[in-house]
Amino acid sequence: MTLIDRLQIQVDTNLTIDRRLPPVNVKGGLFNWAALKNPVYAIYCTSGVTAFLGLYTVLTYISISAVQAGVSNDFAFYFTAFANAASAVGRLSCGYIADRVGALNVMIPFTFLVAVITFVWPFVTSKGGLIAIALTYGFAYGTYICLLSVPVMAMGSTGDVGRRVGVFLGFAAIGALAGTPISGAINSATGGFKDVGWWDSDVLGVFDGVGALSSTWQVGSQVLKDCKEQQLCLLDDMPVAAEIAWPGSWL
Repeated sequence: MTLIDRLQIQVDTNLTIDRRLPPVNVKGGLFNWAALKNPVYAIYCTSGVTAFLGLYTVLTYISISAVQAGVSNDFAFYFTAFANAASAVGRLSCGYIADRVGALNVMIPFTFLVAVITFVWPFVTSKGGLIAIALTYGFAYGTYICLLSVPVMAMGSTGDVGRRVGVFLGFAAIGALAGTPISGAINSATGGFKDVGWWDSDVLGVFDGVGALSSTWQVGSQVLKDCKEQQLCLLDDMPVAAEIAWPGSWL
């Protein structure tokens, strides 16, 4: 149903909205693979794959694990609703924080929280504990989902933002498609969710490491660029400063 709804929204949008600017044939076509030459962007695309490998596991399997823990079927399906409700709060509040401290500075700690919750979740067997897991997980993963495209804005020119976001989401879709089946296969092979929690918390931890590397590289590159520009400005101003300090010394 979600796929049908999204398809309907896309059709209605394309039929009812006029384009603001005339179409332009950009170099590279629909996919701008040249953007991957930017190491920060390439690293961030890799982090999208690893994040989605483990991001949706709790949301997908928490109801099943609740039934296995002794929660009734009539109540177990509400855990997904709890997580989605908390996700709405996370999505709405994280933008305010990200505007002040930066998107990656918000995404990395909250994704680490998702990793911790994913690891702890299989060991929780009480109804109250699983409710707490669902609410905390929902808030944390909603933060990542809301902000995941924001860092891409700063990784290239403004005119190419759409293609960069599209390529990034294409990579992230690989993780999203493969993540829950891998977790299900691990559950079937081991007969429980403990090894699933190990696996998914590990891949989410990889995202945190890769995301931190991407953030550090981006900041470092900007600092070096600013230092070089400042140094050039100082060199340009040296004759003027010397002329003021020692009149007649520069001819």
